[in-house]
Amino acid sequence: MVALFVMANGTNLRAANLQPSALPQLPLASVCQDFVDGFCRRGDECTKNHDICAIPNETSESPVLVCPPNVLSLDARVSPRNSLPFDKDGPGHLSRFGPRHDNDHEDIQHIKILPTTDEILCWRKPYIPAKNQSAEHHLPCGQQRLLDVQFRQLRFDNVEPIIDSCYHASQQLTQLVSTPQVLDYDDRMSTPKGVRYSLFRDVAFEEQVMSFKDGITFRVSFACPKALRGLRLGPSKHLEEGMLVALVGLDEGNTLSTTFMVIQQRQTTFAMRPRTGNDFRASVVLSLADTSDTDAVRRLLYNSKGTKQERFSIVELPNVLYVGFYWTLTDLQKRSASDKNLAFIASIAPSTADSSPEVSMPEYANVENFAFQLNSLRKKGDATVPSSLTLRPRDVMSDHEAKVSAIDDLCRETTLDRGQATALCENLCRGFAFTQGPPGTGKTFLGVALTKVLLESRGHISRRPILVVCTTNHALDSFLRDIQQAGVTKFVRLGGNSKETWTKAFSLRAAARGLKKTTLEKSRESQAHRQVECLTTEGTCWCESLNADVLSWPAVRELLKSRYPAILERFTGLEKVDSSRLSDIRLARKAGGFAFEFWGTGGDINDLDQLLEKFSSMLGNQYEFQDDADDGDLRTKYRVLDNIALNAANTASSNPSSGCDVWKLPLQERQRLLNKWKEEIDPRTILDRTAEIHRRHQAAVSKRYKVYHDIDARCLQDQNIIAMTMTACATNSSMLNQLDLQTVICEEAGEVMEAQTLCTLFPSVKHAIFIGDPLQLRPQVNEPALSLETTIGASYRLDESLMERMMVPSTPGVQPIASSRLDLQRRMHPDIADLMRATLYPFLQDHEVARAREPVAGMLDRVWWLDHEMPEDTPNPGSSMAKSFSNAYEVEMVVGLVEYLINSNEYDYQDITILTPYNGQLAAFTHRLSGTCSLWLSDKDRESLLLEGLLGPEEVPFGARTDIGLASMLRLATIDNFQGEESKVVILSTVRSNVESRVGFLKTTNRINVGCSRAKNGFYIVGNATLMRAVPMWRQISLDLLAKERIGPAFRACCLRHPNKYYHVWSPEQCVAHPAAKSSIVVTIVLEFVTSVAIVPPVSSLAKGLVAMVAVHDHAAAYVTHVFRDLSQKTYMFLSCGHHFELEYLDRYIGLTNVYLLDTTGNIQKIACDTLDQVKKMISACPTCGKSCKNVRRYALHHHLVALDENIDRMHSKFSRKMNMFMEKLYDGKISLDKSFNDFRERLRPGPLAGRSNADLVRHRGSRLAEIQSSITYFKDHVVQLFEDDIAKLAEFLGISPVSAQQLPDINLCYRLRFEALVFRSRLIMLEEGHRMSGALRSMNDDSEHSTVLIRGLQSLTRDEAKIKIKALNSIITECETKNLKRLEAEVRLTQMCFHILLKDLGAASNLSVEASLRRTLSLCRAYPDTAGVLLMTYNAIKLVLNGERRHGNLYTQGSTRIWWNWPAHKVGNLKACVHGHQYSMSTWPGCPECGREVPSSPKPEPVDPKKFLKEDAFVTAMRTQTFSAASYRT
Repeated sequence: MVALFVMANGTNLRAANLQPSALPQLPLASVCQDFVDGFCRRGDECTKNHDICAIPNETSESPVLVCPPNVLSLDARVSPRNSLPFDKDGPGHLSRFGPRHDNDHEDIQHIKILPTTDEILCWRKPYIPAKNQSAEHHLPCGQQRLLDVQFRQLRFDNVEPIIDSCYHASQQLTQLVSTPQVLDYDDRMSTPKGVRYSLFRDVAFEEQVMSFKDGITFRVSFACPKALRGLRLGPSKHLEEGMLVALVGLDEGNTLSTTFMVIQQRQTTFAMRPRTGNDFRASVVLSLADTSDTDAVRRLLYNSKGTKQERFSIVELPNVLYVGFYWTLTDLQKRSASDKNLAFIASIAPSTADSSPEVSMPEYANVENFAFQLNSLRKKGDATVPSSLTLRPRDVMSDHEAKVSAIDDLCRETTLDRGQATALCENLCRGFAFTQGPPGTGKTFLGVALTKVLLESRGHISRRPILVVCTTNHALDSFLRDIQQAGVTKFVRLGGNSKETWTKAFSLRAAARGLKKTTLEKSRESQAHRQVECLTTEGTCWCESLNADVLSWPAVRELLKSRYPAILERFTGLEKVDSSRLSDIRLARKAGGFAFEFWGTGGDINDLDQLLEKFSSMLGNQYEFQDDADDGDLRTKYRVLDNIALNAANTASSNPSSGCDVWKLPLQERQRLLNKWKEEIDPRTILDRTAEIHRRHQAAVSKRYKVYHDIDARCLQDQNIIAMTMTACATNSSMLNQLDLQTVICEEAGEVMEAQTLCTLFPSVKHAIFIGDPLQLRPQVNEPALSLETTIGASYRLDESLMERMMVPSTPGVQPIASSRLDLQRRMHPDIADLMRATLYPFLQDHEVARAREPVAGMLDRVWWLDHEMPEDTPNPGSSMAKSFSNAYEVEMVVGLVEYLINSNEYDYQDITILTPYNGQLAAFTHRLSGTCSLWLSDKDRESLLLEGLLGPEEVPFGARTDIGLASMLRLATIDNFQGEESKVVILSTVRSNVESRVGFLKTTNRINVGCSRAKNGFYIVGNATLMRAVPMWRQISLDLLAKERIGPAFRACCLRHPNKYYHVWSPEQCVAHPAAKSSIVVTIVLEFVTSVAIVPPVSSLAKGLVAMVAVHDHAAAYVTHVFRDLSQKTYMFLSCGHHFELEYLDRYIGLTNVYLLDTTGNIQKIACDTLDQVKKMISACPTCGKSCKNVRRYALHHHLVALDENIDRMHSKFSRKMNMFMEKLYDGKISLDKSFNDFRERLRPGPLAGRSNADLVRHRGSRLAEIQSSITYFKDHVVQLFEDDIAKLAEFLGISPVSAQQLPDINLCYRLRFEALVFRSRLIMLEEGHRMSGALRSMNDDSEHSTVLIRGLQSLTRDEAKIKIKALNSIITECETKNLKRLEAEVRLTQMCFHILLKDLGAASNLSVEASLRRTLSLCRAYPDTAGVLLMTYNAIKLVLNGERRHGNLYTQGSTRIWWNWPAHKVGNLKACVHGHQYSMSTWPGCPECGREVPSSPKPEPVDPKKFLKEDAFVTAMRTQTFSAASYRT
């Protein structure tokens, strides 16, 4: 029995049913389609209906399934172990028990992609058909059945986690109803099935906003968990833009609703503080995931205005890639509804279950005398140019000797090996072609060669572009880079997720800029844009009225039209324009309702100036009223204004037909009339009309996209190549379908789901080429029951690619499709490749490049399995590690091996990669190594660690390499995210070691294949071999290694000079001498934990992706070096060059003893030098050959110190760009506030009804600058401050003062102070704007309580904040004086005076000594004319304000901002330090921009007494001979 949720009133919780819309249903023929689309140019003359009514849907809606409602249960939603979570009982009415829920349709065209609430509550197992052609299915074999199977399986795989999360969230929500609200709660949730999600409580609707793209969006706030308050929400991965969330609601009738939304924007608690007054609530702006769902819009609007009372929670679904599956499923539905067949459907989905695929030539190639042109593949630099190199497919397919001859020609005249040449011929001659490429065999090289041949042969085929698709953006960019280097430049990359900046030049938008549009295209584009624009304006009006809780003109218009038409005429009569001029209609439409707005504020119709000003203000900043508008726009402007003036005169002089002239009513009567109208309008009607506007808007948006797609399609027709990811292909399928593409090339086809592959097989395709390896990683799935890796998933095989199904068919009697394979690998040394030959690829051969790989320095074996039986870790059940696995012993052994290899002086960290199958082990490696070296994680691995809570945002290293030029970065990766990549040395940690003999992820052949085939020079496995032998492939690998004696409980390390002598290394803590050492020299390898000076990049700077700055920390590290001791206890060191020296001699030669204090054993204790110059004098090179010893850790410190200047240079460049960016944002923000202030003032309304609206306007004006200020503060505190702290630690370790100009001037840093100045600038702008807004509110002369409170609040905030900032700036000024920052000190003092001016305007006193500050600022400007002197104009302006001669001072004069604009002009390599240690760019400034050239003050001359000179010429001579300083007389 299932325990059901029963509420206190005895009802069960079921899916909510929304009441029908209150709008009347009118037949489509009676409605004006122009009015529906946006506007009707005929206006009142139009004979069709202009009411906002419900329009019948043009497309057929899904049939309604009648089934018993499902209810919420108390029980956990889990399936019994080893049982299917779905059944084979047919869908909908085909099921023996009837439909399961309201979305259980028989036809996939009617299934909603995102689950309905009734589907979420359903406990019956869903219908998911098996993949086998012989399995039971309600459709016969063929295309429809194939699409049905792929759609249902892919949808279940992606939707099941959503259903599980929402079901669990519904259970949580019902419990929250009866519990009191708490501020501090944990948002992290986990369902019984193990699905992780976040649940945010206490959701409240703040406002509705009309979006040009998404229609009506909703800003909702929620109680923010303590861990995400303040600025912590920003760097977290929570509630990011584009993420799918669900609003789960429980209403007063005990019914549940689920609405899926997409996040458009998020606001932290800091940004929400002006709205909420506390730091407990954050907000997000949400748009509908399905923007066509009008009922969802109505439900949310009802709740926002209190018509419905639902209690909502936000369910965040972090692991759901909504875009990744939505468009693929949508495309499958379209293809199911189409009457056109997929390409090669006879091979993919034959009409009989046991049919084998047949392969034929491409249709375009099966003609007489057709030949592919292969000249583009010839070797470069050939002296002789033989006859044209061609390939005739008819000859190759019919004559084996002709095929062999063609392959011989390719091998001789091109760089293709024989396997690649064979595959090239076969792929060109097969219409449906597959090529298997084992690791390192050059799959991408083959794809590029095929592309070049097809492009060269286009004149003989068709001029249509070639479609290239890849699974990931990284793979796509790599392929396009090779294409570009091969000389192909006319291609377009669709999709905007590339991280390569060079791809921007090949985007669709870049290509479209060069397209000359036709007149028809321009007309259609303009019309589509106007329709969306008009409906956006209409929707904005409705939303603003709902937000302000006041009547809007559209709502009043509908009421007056039906009840008071005479009054309506008194308003609309003013808006009439010439109906024959479309431009006039458009302009008047944009200011629609201006007469009503003017009337509502007490306007007099006879006051034409105020009336026309109201019309202009409602237009906003439209282009027609700009000063630079063209003559046509100006004529339209004046013509419309003349019409309005004439209409106003006619209306004022005419008598209303109703007998009451609303224009003659006083303001009080007008407000009473407004209240009466408000009572007459049904609130639900307003909400339903708003939802209908949203529906019409989205219909117009769809039409606009169709117009743009048609234009883009014409642009793409002229390209040679169209490249995109699989997701982008499904997203743009409608546009691509117009191109009649004939050729498709798919890279890494073995990783692509079959459903995604079907999206590339357009009906027009005649030649499809798939390159990949079905023996490597399969497509990733969420549900194990659908995976080949599980027993129960063998019949479903969602993770089986089309390539694998065609090449390795599982249906008995079906023959594999004819395919090619590559057989010459260039990556792995033969010893490593033997593992592949012994298991999966017996045909694999080794190229000479692979055979020439260097041995691994310091290791006897380039392949070794370190066998152990140390158990895996057992984490706490409630910890984040409980969902993954780790092994501490393997972590230490791998780290010890990495350190040993690094100290062999042959490898950098970037040459080594650590692989593991588990995120838990990846997190353990990150914790262990983060303080030792720089780490590099892929974006996918980084996001996985964050989402699973294994690491915090500040703990996760880079998602990619940076542009700072780090010495090296150690690569950490999971196996699943390392396919297609390689490394010199790979260390694989298998992790699992348990008594239950559970192998885990590494039981699948595909994953083992990838893990064992990434290394070029050396491959080392650390794991429990006994456990792994339970897997056949691991057993074969272990037997192969055992036969070669390359498996054991200890590594075999060897001497660089004597590789035949090896020594067992059991653990990092042990020192083991080889027992066979018989000579007088006892050789040991010291592996011990010692306390030493380690040079590591600080995690703080590293995590921000700025620079690997040198910091000094004392820590225990595995210190590995090659040290030789003889019987007299003399110590020798062997360098990487092969030379060896006595350690004491080498220390003296390099200069180590002059810098460090050593103990009796030779270990470094501390630094003993006095200056940095002594460190820089160290030689650190071999005395014999001069080869650098920089990789020897003993001599590494000075290399980092020598690079200190370069690192500061790069950091200076980064900080300069950031300062400029923030300054631009502040400047733009201030300009935006200035430009929009008049509009803000016009939108303010007097009276108590407008109180909330006015408060919202005030809050919105400060939100953008608040975000900018928080960004500056966050960057200052979390990046700049930490960087300067690290430099201070370095200076402290060296015993040098951080501001000592004599010892280490480069570390007199002032970046933090500059960012502090930006913070104060931003706050000043906000307070000045607050003061200006309070003035605008006072000018309304509104005595209502709400306006009074708002004005007082703004004044109080401005007054208190200004006092605080003036006091805080004193400490900044003191620091500037200490560091000789003359220009910055002057700027800060001027900022301080601006805060004082604010207080003065408010009538408040400050403790600032104005006269002393003015004198000091003036003296700085005079003494340093090149730096602080640029602020003299600003100083004069502020002084005039202080003296009462001007009203406002401007801190943003050209002089005050000139230096900020010049910061990003710095180029690395041009950094210089002045005598005070300030860094500046020599290429930008001739001298330091902070202190610069000081002009000594000159004494004022003695005044000349004219009475001493009787003659005028004598007086002039005396004046001319007198010297004085002109600067001292400046004012």
